[in-house]
Amino acid sequence: MGGRTPEELEMLLEDASVLRDTDALGRLFVEGALLVRGDSSARGLDGVIRLIPSTWEAGHTYLTGEGRVLQARDLALAVGGDRISVMRRGRDHRWRYAIVVERAQEDVRRRGPGVPDRRGEGCSMARSEAEAVIDRFYAALNEHDAEAAGRVVSADVEIEAPGGLLERGRDALTRLLQTYLAAFPDLGWRIVGQAVAEDTVVTESVPEGTHGGPFRTPTGEIPPTGKRVASRVCDVSRVRNGEIVSLHLYWDNLEFMQALGALGA
Repeated sequence: MGGRTPEELEMLLEDASVLRDTDALGRLFVEGALLVRGDSSARGLDGVIRLIPSTWEAGHTYLTGEGRVLQARDLALAVGGDRISVMRRGRDHRWRYAIVVERAQEDVRRRGPGVPDRRGEGCSMARSEAEAVIDRFYAALNEHDAEAAGRVVSADVEIEAPGGLLERGRDALTRLLQTYLAAFPDLGWRIVGQAVAEDTVVTESVPEGTHGGPFRTPTGEIPPTGKRVASRVCDVSRVRNGEIVSLHLYWDNLEFMQALGALGA
């Protein structure tokens, strides 16, 4: 079976019927594709088709392969309860969002515990605008596109982060992003969880990168160590009128600095 370009794959996934048809999904991938979810895995189209149904209601699924999954480009398919994200790996070997496709649903969207559906019982809820804004924000981060990230936030966005950081404005966000990208040139963000309540989206991510450049901190500059560092980060974002108006970031700064070797053993 021949490979497909990312553009062809995007057109196929835009057909909502494909997202409900495991046979059709299976045909999107070349023979030898390897599907992995947690401790479960399957190889080949038949195996992929058998495993895909369990992904709709449980966790995330990543499609990988030996060499290239699709002929034109390295791609990964992440299936979450109500959407499919196609990740593209570039020449620098970093994964980036290519497209995000929402799965058509007739039932009420699943929400976090204790979060009521204020639109009424039994109604159908599309993926919220707030979540779509956050998707665009993280896509810009993974593209290392500070300008695109700035377009997703409001002009006076409020930014809070560990170490007493409290700043406002797009320029502040750009400076913060450039600081980390200069220190970690291959930095990438992997989303591991998300919850939404009206205009607030809580996102758990794992940014990971190699410390290949000087890292500027309030107490001085840390020279590159070449270490591979990954941290768990939580951000609480409020969205209004299609823009992020506040971004509160939380992570274990002590653990992060220890991983860099900045605090000794």
